[in-house]
Amino acid sequence: MSGWTTEQWLALGALVVFAVLVNAFMPLIRQQKKGSAPFYLYSREGCHLCEQAEQAFRQRFPALALEVRDVDERLEWHQRWDEKVPVLQAPNGDVLEAAVDPATLLNFVRAHVR
Repeated sequence: MSGWTTEQWLALGALVVFAVLVNAFMPLIRQQKKGSAPFYLYSREGCHLCEQAEQAFRQRFPALALEVRDVDERLEWHQRWDEKVPVLQAPNGDVLEAAVDPATLLNFVRAHVR
């Protein structure tokens, strides 16, 4: 780990903070029923922030449905989200652009879980 860059250390720290915050809200997360409408993560191949957002979501919210959508697969997705990925869209259509801050992501999901 001694060869890690500053960005890698910051990303690791952000994931640790995210994990702590998610554990505080797990009772709310478990209330969502399986089979309910999914969250959508607008992403792109090779985007490390997108990969981190997907991994964090799936690890911390295993009961929630998540569908990953590559913005380069559809013109309308590309035009809307190209420079903003990762973007998390709630089942009701609300969006969180640049979904990389753990606390913001947690609060967004918490506000959209019933």
